[in-house]
Amino acid sequence: ISIITDTNYSRYIGLFKNKEQYEGSFYEITNSMGEHGTLILNSAHDLKLDNFTNFHGEKVVVGEDEEIKIKTQKNLSLAKIKDIVSSDSAISFVLNFKGLNIRFNLKSNNKFIVELFTLGIITASIMGVDFEEISRILGVKYFKELDFEIINGDNGTIIVNNSFENTNYKKITSSINFLNSLQNTNKKILVTNGIKGLGKFKKEAYKNFLLEIGGKVDIIITNDNELIKAIKTENIFFEFIKVQSLNEFIYQIRSHSKKNDVILLEGDLSPEIINDIRSQQ
Repeated sequence: ISIITDTNYSRYIGLFKNKEQYEGSFYEITNSMGEHGTLILNSAHDLKLDNFTNFHGEKVVVGEDEEIKIKTQKNLSLAKIKDIVSSDSAISFVLNFKGLNIRFNLKSNNKFIVELFTLGIITASIMGVDFEEISRILGVKYFKELDFEIINGDNGTIIVNNSFENTNYKKITSSINFLNSLQNTNKKILVTNGIKGLGKFKKEAYKNFLLEIGGKVDIIITNDNELIKAIKTENIFFEFIKVQSLNEFIYQIRSHSKKNDVILLEGDLSPEIINDIRSQQ
């Protein structure tokens, strides 16, 4: 396995007679690898993949999703980095590789470390180490195949948006467990219109739900009367805010959130909420 991380010729101009000699140094690597080797490049390279036609092993290109503009070709895999969200001291991103979407949470706010980290875990994966073991060794959190999006709020918050459809017990507890895994954040705020489809079991389900999320959420903003009743009955400490309208949802979110807080939008909420509080940058 060979990794080419930096191909900015201007940084190494004093070490080579010309750019052709500089590029030739990379081809020396691939020429010695053989057909069973693997070449890993970052997407920022200014070397064309066509220049590696003499190399018949696997090629992997790593980079941010919008930066990878490479046509599909034989023996080529793309490792796409997307949905990067950062706070003052943590960063979270999704890696799409060989059909998997995996989110990693790192204790760093340096965006440049994401690609270097990804180069390392792709290398370990090719060598046969699974992502769960990689995460255990490195001491980072990871989650497979998430069906929610993570975006920046316009006041420095992090928004976990799972408001695409009615939620259920499994979805909302899974989202909250992910919320709790985010490192170096402040308050965790759950915004929901309640869990649907519980029927006559709603009272018992809410009791179990509140016991499970105790200590994982600081504030609950909701219009669900049954959920508020359960909070009062079970005497489990949550700061809760009852709302009745769309504007109240938005107002209370803004009033109770600040930089580095994490907001979980859960359930069939109006898209106007996310459109109002998300960053427009």
